[in-house]
Formats: sequence, structure tokens, C-alpha cells
Amino acid sequence: MLQTAGQHDCGGAWRWGTANASARVIVAACIVAAAAAAGCKSSDTLRRVGDAYNRGDYKVAYRDGTRLARHGKPGQRREAAYLAGLAAYRLKHFKSAQRLLTTVAGGDEPQIAGGALVTLGLIYSESGRHAAAVKAFVRGARKLSGEDSALAYFHASTAAARQQRWTEQRTYLNLARSASRDSKLRRQIDQQLAAARR
Repeated sequence: MLQTAGQHDCGGAWRWGTANASARVIVAACIVAAAAAAGCKSSDTLRRVGDAYNRGDYKVAYRDGTRLARHGKPGQRREAAYLAGLAAYRLKHFKSAQRLLTTVAGGDEPQIAGGALVTLGLIYSESGRHAAAVKAFVRGARKLSGEDSALAYFHASTAAARQQRWTEQRTYLNLARSASRDSKLRRQIDQQLAAARR
């Protein structure tokens, strides 16, 4: 089940489903708008990469995004690397995804850096590196806001629980609850908090 992120100021960025521990990531118009605002002359190329990702053509998004990340204008390389990294993640090319997303995780754009960190957390979780996943999820949550931050903290709680770090799990569940306004997510958090107290 794919979800859009219509709450964002410029039409959305990325989001993952809460029903499934392996998050689903969607990209929307923020990246293209950011590229256009930065004066990128070939924002059409970046727009095509984003369009390919949004329609599920991850091979094209990965190929063209990687090329643009290497050879594009400086103002569009970071966004292209982010899109290519997300596409690589969806294609299960985890090493490539990690390489690309690491390049943008420390950037100035909180939505892109936060999204990159959360996706890195997913990669670490899926490979059993739960301590690294917790760190990435928490760093991502701190860069994000609202439901995106709440979901990142929720994933951090899951990764902490997999390490039997129960105090941390409760801390991240409480942070997720305080950041969320989504009644379904809050109910799920409340259930896990109740189970953690037993």
C-alpha cells in the first residue's frame, strides 16, 4: 500500500507505510521544485528521474539519477543522488543505495537528508545491523517533522527492540507518539508501550 505525503508544503517528498516494518518510499515534486528554485538549467532531467521513480520505473530512475548525480549541475547532484539511492533501495541494490544515500545524508536540506537517513536505517535493519539502524533512524527523525519524524522514531523503536534495548525502545515510542497526530499510528504506539510495560 503506497501512501502519498500531501501534507508537505511543495506537494510531498517521501513517506513509508506504517503497517509494514519495511518502509515504502515515495518521492514527489519537492525535489524538482528545489532544483528549479536553485536555478538548475536542466531541471527537466531531474523531473524525468523523479517521474520515473514515481511511476515505479526504478531501473530508469536509478540509471538516470546516478548519471545526473555524477555529471549534473552542482545544484541538482544531491537531489539526483537521493532519487537514485531510493531507486537502488527499491531494486534491492543495497550497496549502491547506501553509497548514494550516504552522500546526501549530511546535507543541508532536512527533508532530503532525513529521508536518506531513514532509508539507510532500513538498509541497516534489513541486513541485521540494528545498532546502526537506530542511529540512522534517530538522526533522520531529528531532521524531519510531523508524521515523517514520528515514523522514523517508530522504526528506531523497532530496531532497538530487536537488540533487546527496552528502555530505548520505550523512549523512541514516546518520541514517536509526541510527534504523531495520526490516530492509527498512535494506537499502534500505545499498544507497543503497553506491551513494553509488562
